[in-house]
Amino acid sequence: MREYRILTDGSCDLAQAWLAEHRVTVLPLYYSLGGSPLPYPGGASFRLGEFYSVLRGGAVVTTSAPSIEDCKSLMRPLLEAGYDLLYTGLAAHLSGMFNVVRLAAMDLKEEFPGCRIAVLDSNAASLGLGLLIAVVPSIITGDWAGWIHKALVCLVASCPCSIVISVPLSYYAGIGACSKVGMLIKGGRYLEALAGIKSLALDKTGTVTDNQIAIKEIKAAGGHTESEVAGLAAAAEAHSAHPIANAFRSYCEQHNISVEELKEHQEISGHGVSAKRGADTVTVCKSEKNGISVQINGAEIGFVTLKEHIREEAPAALSELKGLGVEHIAMLSGDKEEACRKVAEGLPIDEVHSGLLPEDKVGTVQKLIGQYGSCCFVGDGINDAPVLSSATCGAAMGLGSDAAIESADMVLSSESLSSLPRALRIARKTLRTVKANITFSLLVKAVIIVLAIVNIAPLWLAVFSDTGVCLLCVLNAVRLIRSR
Repeated sequence: MREYRILTDGSCDLAQAWLAEHRVTVLPLYYSLGGSPLPYPGGASFRLGEFYSVLRGGAVVTTSAPSIEDCKSLMRPLLEAGYDLLYTGLAAHLSGMFNVVRLAAMDLKEEFPGCRIAVLDSNAASLGLGLLIAVVPSIITGDWAGWIHKALVCLVASCPCSIVISVPLSYYAGIGACSKVGMLIKGGRYLEALAGIKSLALDKTGTVTDNQIAIKEIKAAGGHTESEVAGLAAAAEAHSAHPIANAFRSYCEQHNISVEELKEHQEISGHGVSAKRGADTVTVCKSEKNGISVQINGAEIGFVTLKEHIREEAPAALSELKGLGVEHIAMLSGDKEEACRKVAEGLPIDEVHSGLLPEDKVGTVQKLIGQYGSCCFVGDGINDAPVLSSATCGAAMGLGSDAAIESADMVLSSESLSSLPRALRIARKTLRTVKANITFSLLVKAVIIVLAIVNIAPLWLAVFSDTGVCLLCVLNAVRLIRSR
C-alpha cells in the first residue's frame, strides 16, 4: 500500500476521494493557499508563505508567493523519505501555485524516478462526474442514449468558466477602481488583505502630518550663529528625502544661507544623519529635549525646534475608517512623547507609541495583529520599510522613500489619507462581488445538473448555465470599475 503526502490549496475532499479510490494511506500534512488555515501535525496552522518559512527554519514569516525552488525544497525531503506526492487544487489549471508545483515536479521527477508525483485538477472531477452519470445508470437501465445525453448536459453545466473568468476580473476591476481614487495596489491578495483590516497603524511625520514641517526656532551654542547651524544641518541632510531635511533646505533658501558640500553622508536608521566636514563629523539627530540637535564631533552646536502641520484630511479620513469598522487606530513614531501627543490631540487615535526604532514598530504592529487579527500600516520613510513588509498590508505615501514604496503592498499615489477609506470600501465591495458571482454560478449549475438528471433540462439550458451565467458574472464584475 502506497503512502502519500498531500499538498493542497484547499480541495481536501477531492484529494481524499482520489486517495480512497486508489486505496492509499493518508498522512496529515496540508498546505493552504490563503483563506482558513489547514491543520499541521503538532497543532500549528499556517497560511500562504508561512509553511515554507517554517520548513526552511527561518524566523521571518513571509507572505510572498512560493517559488519553484521553495516547492522543490519542500518536496525533496518527502521524496527522499520514499513518499509519493499528490497536489490537488480547485481550478488548479489557473492557479499560479499549480504552475509552480508543476514545474518543480518536472525537475524532481528526473531526480527521483522511482517516486510518483500526481496532480489532480477539478476538471478531472467534472469529467469523472460525467462518466459516472453516463455509464452506471446506462448499465442498470440499458438506456445508453438517454443517459449519455444527460451526462453531456451535466458536463457542459459543470464547466467552471463563469467562476474562472469573473473572479480574476473582479479583482482586476477592483484594483483599477482603487487606482482611480488614489490607491495603487500591487495585487489581488493585497486587495483582499485590505478588505479585512481590523486595526490601523500610522507613522507620524509625513503621514499623519504633511511634509510642510518648518523650522520654528534655532538656538545656537558654542560660539556658532543660527545661520551656521542651519547651513551645516542642511548640508548634512543634503542626500535625505525626510521632511526634516526639506525643512532645513527651505529655511536656508528663505534666509539666503549658503550650504556647503559635505562628504561621506550616512543615514542612521531611526536616529538621524551624519556627514564629514574635513576631519570633523557633522551629525543631525533627535534630541532628548524634543527637537533636533546639530553636533560637530558629538558636541552640540545648536538646538532646533520644529513645527508640524497635520494633514487637513486626516481627522475626517480616520473617523471614516472608524465608521467602516476599523476597531483600533494607533500612531507609531520615533519622536518624543510630547510631540506625538500634541499631533494626536483632536484625532480619533486610540493609542500613541513614541520613541520607537524600526524594530520596535515591527513589534508593535505584530502585537496589533495578534490582538485584532490584522493590521494595516501606513508610512513614508526609509525607517518604515521593515514594518510595511511585516504588516498584514502596508501602504506607502506616494512621495515617500523608494525603500518604503518597494516594501509596501500598496501606494497612496494621491498623497491623501482620504484615499484609504475609499479603497477600503472598494476592496470590500470587490470581495462581495466575488462571493456573489461564485454563489450564483454554483447555484445555477447545481439546479441545471439536478434538472438534467431528472430529464427536464435540455442541452441549450446547460449552455446557458455556462456561457450565459459567465456573461452575467462578467457584467457584474466590471461594474466595480465605476466604484468610488
